[in-house]
Amino acid sequence: MFIVQFTPGVVDNAPLKTAKEHFHPFEEIYYLISGQARSFCDGEQDLAGAGDLVFAPVGASHGFAALGTEPLCWIEVQSPMPPASGGFTFHDDWSRQTSIG
Repeated sequence: MFIVQFTPGVVDNAPLKTAKEHFHPFEEIYYLISGQARSFCDGEQDLAGAGDLVFAPVGASHGFAALGTEPLCWIEVQSPMPPASGGFTFHDDWSRQTSIG
């Protein structure tokens, strides 16, 4: 369990994705304690704010963009415990791989 905080921002009239979309072999639960966010999960978008719980199941593509002016802060729990390294895959990671076929 740990706490994450992002400051809202905008680039090219679009909110920054403060937690870039990614996926991994463990689930996560986020409890938002301040700010507002647009959440992304498997192609769907939703709004979340202080007091909300957001669940990302195993393998779900997910991320967040902070909205408004208040910093976005959440408590995050991951289960089972993630590996020490290489536990997260970002979508553009695949584009940098060399084809072996």
